[in-house]
Amino acid sequence: MSWESKKITQAHLLEAEGAAAVVSPEHRLPDGIQPGETMLEEVRRNPVLRTLVLSMGVYIAGMGTFEGFKLNEYLDLQKKKGQVKQQMREIDPLNRVQQVREIYGDFIQLDFEKFSSLQKSLSQTEEQIEHFSWLGEVRKVDLPGKSADVAVEKAKLEPALEPIPSRRLDSQGIKIEEEKIDTTFLRDVIEKTFPKNWFTGEVSAISFSGKTQELPANYGIKSEAWADFNRNTKKVTFYELARRQRISANMECLAHEAGHANDWGTDNEASFDEKAGLLLDVTERLNSEDRYQSPYVESIKNDDPKREKYYKATEYWAEICEAYFRFPRDMNFNDFKLVSDWVKKNDPNFDVEKANDQRIAMINTYQYANRGNK
Repeated sequence: MSWESKKITQAHLLEAEGAAAVVSPEHRLPDGIQPGETMLEEVRRNPVLRTLVLSMGVYIAGMGTFEGFKLNEYLDLQKKKGQVKQQMREIDPLNRVQQVREIYGDFIQLDFEKFSSLQKSLSQTEEQIEHFSWLGEVRKVDLPGKSADVAVEKAKLEPALEPIPSRRLDSQGIKIEEEKIDTTFLRDVIEKTFPKNWFTGEVSAISFSGKTQELPANYGIKSEAWADFNRNTKKVTFYELARRQRISANMECLAHEAGHANDWGTDNEASFDEKAGLLLDVTERLNSEDRYQSPYVESIKNDDPKREKYYKATEYWAEICEAYFRFPRDMNFNDFKLVSDWVKKNDPNFDVEKANDQRIAMINTYQYANRGNK
């Protein structure tokens, strides 16, 4: 029998004590409780007691609900931590970020923005879990949305072109004459002899500046710049030195600059993991005894060893890209494969030897036609 229905009477108390007739003061019922009345009936009858019991019930129920909210918040934090870690694994499954930072420190032109944001989110979440308070204010936990670092869809914009002044020898091979790489010819060469999207969407413009430009001071080389690629504007600019070069040489220089437009810091169609992998692969080639011997790369000097190595890696990639579009058969196979794999990622049917032969033929035809018009 439950306590609610059990009758609390004088007889029960007397029986418990073995008394027959007299009730001692300590065995009397509490004030207000009538003989034969249950506790539930007393709660219903007594307004003070009823209020007290109801208040306790509300408190207990409220604490249960509060603890439920806190438990949900804690579980949400754990869920968020798992989701952030999963996104980081999707972006960098081979932990290449750590490898790159060990080699180059934080001075690298690799798009870490998204990965760094996830690292910050993970750190904040772990701190919230470590200092979680069950009595603190219940906060809404924002969980990250689903995200995988897949290739960024880029705008298919054709680069704006300007004529590039060049030079040539006259028909007798004696006198130097000036001629321009006009925009029609330049666009034709880009579209027919370079990989798909090697320029489109990666280079915003190709222009000529009549000024003399020095190489970057942090390269430690005192020399005149031929051309450069601006990573912010994605623009290739030829300088005054180009005016003194043949068309074929300027096209080779363009292949070098286009390499910068398709590296780990600029390629719009590569995933984060692919970009980090390319940088590590180029670093391995740069450190190899049989690396491509570029006087330009070997001349780069900087007081910071990590910066110097990074500058060399950046130019080494551009140099082997130029070599790939000039004399692929003469390249070290490892360098050739490095560029070829990157090219065929987006243009699997690209035939570099056929394209290079076509480019040479187009340049010869262009020069011959222009010479005939002189």
